[in-house]
Formats: sequence, structure tokens, C-alpha cells
Amino acid sequence: MTGLIGKSLFGALAALALSAASGQAAVLYASNVDDYTQGTGVVASRAVTAKALGAADGAFLSLGLGGSATFSFGGLFTAPGAIFEVTFGNVKKHKEAVDVFGILNGVATFIGNLTNAQNGVFNFIGKYDQLRLVDTSPFGGGSTDGYDIDAISVTPAAVPLPAGGLLLLGALGLGVASRRRRG
Repeated sequence: MTGLIGKSLFGALAALALSAASGQAAVLYASNVDDYTQGTGVVASRAVTAKALGAADGAFLSLGLGGSATFSFGGLFTAPGAIFEVTFGNVKKHKEAVDVFGILNGVATFIGNLTNAQNGVFNFIGKYDQLRLVDTSPFGGGSTDGYDIDAISVTPAAVPLPAGGLLLLGALGLGVASRRRRG
């Protein structure tokens, strides 16, 4: 019976180690708004930062013309990412744009510029711990409250292989120990 329990434990720990080393969630959604500087034209109901958190649900945060917001995701992240922008009506009539910056340990790196006419997907190289969006909507472009954010998703950064390797070695050690007790 001990051998069967040892083999089952070994199998479970090995599976756990392998999943920790290679398995990741598909996406992370913004979990916190760390900073919000409201731009011009935002009405109170569109200035609620919590509306930009989590998965897309139709509720949104407006940056306002010239406004900005910094988001965190509960850990390091990498590309690709996506911003779910909400523009009611014709996107050609309401031109909105945003500069995207990745931040790691307080140092910002420009990633690119997105408009509401694009699909919102952005790519970059590296890992970051925050994302900063700065409204660059053109004055006279038909937008009265700038870029509108329903949700932001990014890809979680991979777990370092040494951590998964240590779990796997521990699982293997338990398997060897259980065999020695049997024999």
C-alpha cells in the first residue's frame, strides 16, 4: 500500500512541478489603477477608475483629452496585450488615440500609439509591471472625452524555469525515498 501511495504522490507532485514550470493563465486583466490624471471633457460617470478593471463588460473609464492612467496586473507581464476601447457611434467621426508605455521598476518605455479605429492589440519586447496610457486624441477630432478604456489584457510573464525545476527535483526525490522504504 505504501508503494502505491508513494507512486501516486510522486505522480501528483511531478504533474504539479511541470504545470508550475510551463502552465500559465492565458491573460491577465488590469487589477488596479495606480494613477489617474483626468483630462478635459470627462463627465463624473466616466471618471470611475474601477470601470477599467477586469474583463470587458461595457463599463469604461474615459481618460479625457490629454489625460492618463497607470495600470497594474498583479505581477510581471509581457506581450501581446489588448486594450478594449469603447466608442459609441462612428469611430471615424470620434477620433481617439492613446500612447502606450510599459513600466518596469518605475522606468517607462514607449511601446506605441493606438487609435480607436484599430483592434487595440499591441506587441512589445520585454517584461513590465505596469502599463501607462496617455490620451493623444486630436483636438477637433470629434472626441469630447478622449480615449475610453473598458478593459486591458496582457500575457503573464513565464515562471522562471529554476523554480519549476526545483519543484520537479523535489517530486523526484520523494519518489526515490518511497521506493527505498519499500525495498
